[in-house]
Amino acid sequence: MARTARDTRLDTRNARLKLKPRREPYWRTISGGMAVGYRRGAKGGTWIARHYAPESGRRYESLGVADDKADADGHYVLSFSQAQDSARKWFGHLARQDSGEVVKGSYTVKDAMADYLKDYKRRSGKGTDRVAYTIDAHILPALGGIELARLTRSKLENWLHGLAETAGRIRVPKGKAPKTKSAPTTAEAKRRRKATANRCFTVLKAALNHAHLSIRIQP
Repeated sequence: MARTARDTRLDTRNARLKLKPRREPYWRTISGGMAVGYRRGAKGGTWIARHYAPESGRRYESLGVADDKADADGHYVLSFSQAQDSARKWFGHLARQDSGEVVKGSYTVKDAMADYLKDYKRRSGKGTDRVAYTIDAHILPALGGIELARLTRSKLENWLHGLAETAGRIRVPKGKAPKTKSAPTTAEAKRRRKATANRCFTVLKAALNHAHLSIRIQP
């Protein structure tokens, strides 16, 4: 656990109340290029984090309300030490973002499939064409445009159920219009279609797990 920095101006509520209100925060450096600031306002104080790197310049993040009037709860109202903990989490997030581990903005199922397929090729390469066909034919048409953050259980269940109930596709040369088989009516046809749906779900689940372990998504 990182050591908590001390500052006689900021450590306690009484000490902070003696500071003059001003827009520029009272800063305390807690590590190289990383600082926590206290901004004293007319209605109370707030905590702010500041990060500096030559490549990105200065970046700021609002951390929460200072415990000037209400007791700290560790979430919305923060003591000085809790503000430092919150700032360190943000600094860690920036480090992952700068290294490429964090994806900004929209990250869709299509993006996750593409990243998974690249990783699959790198790790194995066996059956890549089959995996790519499964993604293109069965996953992307229904789910490709959905953001991962909005992919709910009900959407997955509806997709899987629909896949098991609809007619299968017939493979055609690339660039040709897709063709479908007759909808499954016999018990054996339904069993085969359900097995196909489960195989598609296995690919989807592997890709989602890869996305979960490999990246963080920033709104």
